[in-house]
Amino acid sequence: MANVLDVTGKNEGEALAAVRQAFATLAVGQSLEVVSGGDLRGVSAGLQQDQWGAFDWFILEDGPQRWRADLHRGRPQPGVRGIREFYSQDHRRCDDLFATMEEAAHQGDAARATALFAEFQLGMLRHFNLEENGFFPEFEDRTGMRNMGPTAVMRMEHEQMRGLIRKMNEAVQGGDLSGMIKAAGTLLMVMQQHNVKEEQMLYAMADMHIGEDADDLLKRIQLM
Repeated sequence: MANVLDVTGKNEGEALAAVRQAFATLAVGQSLEVVSGGDLRGVSAGLQQDQWGAFDWFILEDGPQRWRADLHRGRPQPGVRGIREFYSQDHRRCDDLFATMEEAAHQGDAARATALFAEFQLGMLRHFNLEENGFFPEFEDRTGMRNMGPTAVMRMEHEQMRGLIRKMNEAVQGGDLSGMIKAAGTLLMVMQQHNVKEEQMLYAMADMHIGEDADDLLKRIQLM
């Protein structure tokens, strides 16, 4: 379990200073959960100034009364990032959330499964958004591949997965763990096949066509 840093009540500068200090203590692979009563994007933007490439920033809760983010150290030092590395890391995180959520559901732990599903749902929908409104348009502009290209296929699969996530949400809201598990099983098959297509084909193509501009693009995407 990640350590928790609560910066509620601090102004943005104070919150950023506290997060920088805590991040400096993390070893590669370790995480810190940052909690606040206000939007944390300013903190993430500030951390980019001197630690870009060393950290991942995953949204766990997005207001309106509380914001939570998982700050993960992926590298010992800052550096340049690419499409494949950036998005594949998010795949791994969503996969881990899914596995933990499914385990809780199979154990009949409704409260834990519900809480984990909320994080998983937010993470997946955010991931789709960061692709569809992040690098997809740039890739399409540079390649001319839109309606019949790989991003069009990925968008269709995103819609399929959104539908399955809605089914899971309906089951969770109705206290139907078996229904959630059933929808999750279908989602897992689609998700695994989808991730392979992106990681083995689309992301590599995007890195090739977007090139060195990907680093600045990803900075903007992280703050979306």
